[in-house]
Amino acid sequence: MLFGIAIAYVLSSGLGILQIIPILLYLLQQFLLPLGIILLCLITIAVIFESLR
Repeated sequence: MLFGIAIAYVLSSGLGILQIIPILLYLLQQFLLPLGIILLCLITIAVIFESLR
């Protein structure tokens, strides 16, 4: 998904179609922010379990 967004960003800036860039940034915020929060929670749980052992 990130590779596709990177290609769309490069093509849109190269062709002068800059209206798609805010749409791409919105999609990144909607998908990556929740995934980052879930990953942070999983790392925290792993650290707690490892410290209890």
